[in-house]
Amino acid sequence: MSAMQCRECDLAPYTVHPDAHLECAECGHRLDIHDFYLDPDEVWTVDEAGTVHVFLAPAACLKWLDDIAALHTGDWAAAHQALWQYRRATAALVESLRAGLPLPA
Repeated sequence: MSAMQCRECDLAPYTVHPDAHLECAECGHRLDIHDFYLDPDEVWTVDEAGTVHVFLAPAACLKWLDDIAALHTGDWAAAHQALWQYRRATAALVESLRAGLPLPA
C-alpha cells in the first residue's frame, strides 16, 4: 500500500490541502476527501509532508494470515501461492504497524 497514487495520471501521490481536497503534484488532479472510496479494511493517513498514504488495517492483516492457514497446500503450486500470500500479508502488517496503527485488542 502506502502512498495513494493519483487516479488520473498514476505518476505522483496525492497530497492533502487545507480546503479538504487531495491534489496530484504531477497533473493537478483534485479530489474531495469525501469523494474517494476506501475498502473498510483500509486506513488513510497523512505524513509530515502532506502525502496521503493508505494502509491495510492490522486487524485485516491478521485475518488474512488466519485465512492463509486454512489454504489447502497439498501440491507445490498451492503451497507456493500460500507462501506468496503469507509474505504479502506479513509485509502489509509490518507496514501498517510502522505507520503507527495499533494491533487490535
